[in-house]
Amino acid sequence: KDSLCWDNLIDRLHRDGFQKEHLQKIFADLGSPPLPEFMGQKAIELYGGKASLAASEAQRLQFAPPDYSRIAGGMSVAAGRNRMNAHSKFFEGLYKRYGVPAPFIIAVLMVETGLGSQTGRQSALLSLGSMSVTDSLDMVLPVVSGISGETANLNERVKARSDWAYNELKALIRYAQTSGKDAASIPGSVYGAIGLCQFMPSNIDAY
Repeated sequence: KDSLCWDNLIDRLHRDGFQKEHLQKIFADLGSPPLPEFMGQKAIELYGGKASLAASEAQRLQFAPPDYSRIAGGMSVAAGRNRMNAHSKFFEGLYKRYGVPAPFIIAVLMVETGLGSQTGRQSALLSLGSMSVTDSLDMVLPVVSGISGETANLNERVKARSDWAYNELKALIRYAQTSGKDAASIPGSVYGAIGLCQFMPSNIDAY
């Protein structure tokens, strides 16, 4: 397959108000071109039929969505209780402010990231950037096997998912800038969720 590049995405972000030199740096820091496998995995899920990435088992695992049963199953109730007790004042403060009891928060953290031990195997910038670039089914079909038949609706859904990823990408870059983080090194899920709670970047300010 032809190699994709970041140039058009950088130009688009620049038109939306981001500094071009900064964009060039953070995407260069990734050390990778856009990878169509990210959108390929999403296209497989949207397709709903028998399809898979045209890759080795190890490569398919790299782009697989989180296995929440594995994350939660590897944790004990005692581990969650110990974390809750070790930070009891913090959780008491959350309860007073938001009305959410500590056990509910701990349960979410256990399921989402194993209490922070697994915040993602990917660079969130790479995954969201790649999905922003690959805005048509034709761009991901070279890395997917098993998709056949009428695909017009699937192509529309891929385009919609690409637009969604672009908005999340902008939120990620802004978040990195305001928090003083290196955008290229923020780990995330295969679809760009980040942090202990696996928020999408656009939800961070709100929640």
